[in-house]
Amino acid sequence: MGRHAYLVMAHNEFELLGQLLELLDYEENDIYLHIDKKAIDFPKEEISQRVRKSGLFYVPPAEVNWGGYSQIACEMGMFKYMVTQAKVKYQYYHLLSGVDLPLKSQEEIHAFFDSHDGQEFVTMDPYDPSEKKYIFRVKYYYPFQEKIGAARAKGKSAHVLKFLAAVCLPIQKLLRVDRCKGTEMRMGANWINITRPCLEYIVSKEEEIYKQYRMTLCGDEFFIQNTLLNSPFRDKISDKPLRFIDWERGEPYVFRKEDFRELMDSGYLWARKFSSVVDEEVVALIADDCSINQGDTVCS
Repeated sequence: MGRHAYLVMAHNEFELLGQLLELLDYEENDIYLHIDKKAIDFPKEEISQRVRKSGLFYVPPAEVNWGGYSQIACEMGMFKYMVTQAKVKYQYYHLLSGVDLPLKSQEEIHAFFDSHDGQEFVTMDPYDPSEKKYIFRVKYYYPFQEKIGAARAKGKSAHVLKFLAAVCLPIQKLLRVDRCKGTEMRMGANWINITRPCLEYIVSKEEEIYKQYRMTLCGDEFFIQNTLLNSPFRDKISDKPLRFIDWERGEPYVFRKEDFRELMDSGYLWARKFSSVVDEEVVALIADDCSINQGDTVCS
């Protein structure tokens, strides 16, 4: 059994984050936590006390704006931190959001990755060359997306910026702008589970990633997938989804108490997303069902 690193990105829901960290707290794990630079009233001391068995490390904070390149820059910053600053070379690196929860014990999760050692778990949607589904996000330039994302996060009006962005698109289409140039472009969740060699490979492609994905729209759902499609790791990729994410009932759906049995019977290792504000009961039920106490893992 190798040691695992959890890379967690959070910006709010700090009570839920504390519960997540408790469920990740395990002797064979270390946790690397990134808190958005814009976060308000982050209870660092309280959060730090929730972790007793794992190493807990705070990654230097960056400001992250929805849909902008800053999301990619933050993830790449965490990946580079693991390569250049972390003292341990881990068997697996798990990128989670602060509103995820595990659905299995850490012993079960480690056993799964021991039995699939060497596979890279990166989900990918089927290739669709048309603009109707998602290619438009990376085919054209979105020079205002960072500011639009910042305004969205702060609850401010972004009507002018959205208007300017909307004007840019038909002009680019008229000029036949195509950043993809007909190449296969795949999309998937940015929440991944990869090995050390794969992580190092992604870090080595930082310059190419910047050139390809700056000024894109939600490019964080593309850059890992397409970097690995054109790499020695392509044949090692398993797009078996390990997270329960429901896009049918929401964007994504926030799980409730009535979803508890469905979640625990799903077979997934993690689920996203949760909110202590929307429904704290389902969080408590999952914590009770699969908890870590004094070195013993108890999972019903």
